[in-house]
Amino acid sequence: MVEPKLVTINPIEVLYVNSKGADIDSANSAWATMIAFLLKGNLLKDAICRYGIIHTDLSIDDDSIESYDACVEFNKTPLPSDEVLKKSIAGGNYACFLHKGDYKDIKNTFIEIRNWISKNKVTLRDTPHFQKYLDFDITGIKPEDLRTEIYVPIK
Repeated sequence: MVEPKLVTINPIEVLYVNSKGADIDSANSAWATMIAFLLKGNLLKDAICRYGIIHTDLSIDDDSIESYDACVEFNKTPLPSDEVLKKSIAGGNYACFLHKGDYKDIKNTFIEIRNWISKNKVTLRDTPHFQKYLDFDITGIKPEDLRTEIYVPIK
């Protein structure tokens, strides 16, 4: 297990689409709605980063996901719509882990993160963890080459 980087970040203003449910189809549905919004408004050129906020409890050994937010950060945040809303990802202290590879294998990284939390007796803040997708446009990227940072909120 690679040790995380300990970082402090400022709040990040994003537009997001929420999906309820614990399966990959829910996340894919949220991203499909977000991408349609970006294309319709010709906003892809202004998007600078993609994030996923996963609403689950990392302090317990449970993979159930309550909901997922597909988020996009912009140079200048456009107006939200009925389906695409505005929020801020919480700033503060985070442990940042790097997952390399296919999203379907990220579960193994979360097992290692839970082990790190337990082994180091880390106290988590009451805010969701999130993923930063380092490859904004995944077209043509092999799944094994994808890079995702996982930010775990710590006290």
